[in-house]
Formats: sequence, C-alpha cells, structure tokens
Amino acid sequence: MKKITLFMGLFSVLLLTACKEEVPEIVTLELIGDETVWIEEGSDYVELGVLVNGVEESVSYMSTVNTDETGTYYVRFEHGDQTITRTIIVTEGPKTQYLNYVQTLNDLSSYSYRYDLTVEYTREGLTMEYYDYEEYDVTGFYAVGEYGTNSFGFDFTRQGYYYFDYVNMILEQYEFDEHSYWYDQRNLYDNNSTLLTVLKLDETHYVTKEVDGEDTIYEVFLNQQGFYRPYAEVINFIPNVHFQHNVDTYLKVYVTVRDDKIVQVETDLSDIFNEFLNTDNSTLDVTKYTIVYTFTNHDTLDDIVIPQEALQTKPTS
Repeated sequence: MKKITLFMGLFSVLLLTACKEEVPEIVTLELIGDETVWIEEGSDYVELGVLVNGVEESVSYMSTVNTDETGTYYVRFEHGDQTITRTIIVTEGPKTQYLNYVQTLNDLSSYSYRYDLTVEYTREGLTMEYYDYEEYDVTGFYAVGEYGTNSFGFDFTRQGYYYFDYVNMILEQYEFDEHSYWYDQRNLYDNNSTLLTVLKLDETHYVTKEVDGEDTIYEVFLNQQGFYRPYAEVINFIPNVHFQHNVDTYLKVYVTVRDDKIVQVETDLSDIFNEFLNTDNSTLDVTKYTIVYTFTNHDTLDDIVIPQEALQTKPTS
C-alpha cells in the first residue's frame, strides 16, 4: 500500500510539473509613440519601436514607408505569435504643394500679369542699366496690353492685341498707337512659357516654405532647365559675354501664394552670371538681374475681342 501511495505522489508531482511547463509565456506588445503618425512628404521618418511586456526591446518589423510620396504606409512588428501595427500617413510637403499651385497657374483660363526685368552691370567703372516690362490681360489664346523698355536712356513702348496660334506656332500681333493699327507675326518656339514666365517653374530641385501673414512664401531651387532661357538671353543685354552651357547650380526663386493662388514670382540671376559668364573684360560685374512676375485677376476676366479695325490689317493670302 505504501508503494502505491508513493507512486501516486510521484505521479502527481510529475503531472503538475508537466502542466506548469506547458503554460505559454504571455507576451504583450505596446507601441512607443502614437498608433498613427502624420509626417510631411520629404521628411525623415524615425521609428520609435515597441515595448515587450513593458520593456523596450529590439523587435523585428516590416515597413512600407516611403516618405518621398504621399500615401498611407504601415510598420508591422512581430514577436512570437504577437503582432502590432503602426500607421504612417505621409501628407503633401512643400514641393508637392508648390507644384500643385504651378499647375493651377498653368491651367488658368484668364489672368492679368506684369513682368519686370531689371539688369544692371558695371564695366570699367561705368554702370549700365536695362529695364523691360510687360503688362497684359490674357484670356485663352488672346492677350492685350503693352510692352515697354528703357535701355541706355532710350525709351520704347508698344501696345497691341495678340493671338497665340499654337497649331501653326505663330504669334499674330495687332499693334496700335493713337493713329492706327498694324499687323505683324512671329514664330512661337516655346508654348510652355510664352504666356506665363520665362522660367520653367516646374523644373524644381528642392522646395521649402514659410508663412508670412496671409502669404505663404515658397523658396524654390530651379535646376538649369528651369532658368536656361533668361540665362542664355543675357547676351542680349550685356555686350561681349559668353556663357557656359552646362551650369551645375540651382537658381533660388521666391514664389508667393495667397488665397491658394500664385501672386508673385521673383528671382535674381546676378550671382549665377558672375560665376559662370566668361567675358572679354574681367572688370565686368553683374550687380542685378532681377525678374519679377505679378499675377492678378485669376480666372475672372472677360473674353478678349480683337477689334474689327485691327483684324482688317492682316494680309489675305
């Protein structure tokens, strides 16, 4: 009887031990930080990790996060049979916001703009100045307004109606003064910037922004394709200069947005010119090459109608 009692006692101990060893460890995972995180496009994302049973541990995880593109992404942690997921929402950053505003500007059916170009340079102690301006209303493929220039003391102004024929890549010009109209035409070479700016505003390398009252100022760095046209045209304003074609630099442009509309674009190319122009005179110093565009009347103008008197000046073929 004692043997049976002893055997049953041992069996009970073994059974209890076996049952104790089979109880699985309870593991809890807890995210460090928020379950959902919002970050701006282009920002760096740093994963904070998880707590395992209240203690911070290194736990393997899988991540789909791509901060270069807007969207919803996930970070999934796994530890044993436990999983936990963090949601990362990448929102529009300054570059995407800015490019959306540029697209809105390009899509306008009507607007008014003023363009001011100021060039100043010094050569052998003599300062020279050149000033250009344009002020036009634009609706669809039509424009009306005036152009003026002041170069080396010479003033010139012209007014006209204009039709941009992008099928035949021709600009029809119906210019006038207080006495009469006359017709002229010229070829169009670049329909991307003819009506908007001489800068290709979507050729961006990097964009930052800051808020100034009711305005948001985007500091935009354009690559060479973005500013090549005004860069190449410097030869028209400064005699005896040559420029390097391959310019490995970026142009800083300030773009002002108000009420979700681009209202001003401003830049100064003088530093780039001084660095990359080869001249026949080493004393040349470009002190100013500023370009300013001001936009108003976004999608609010009536259609432009060229007067019949002006249309009659166009030669018949």
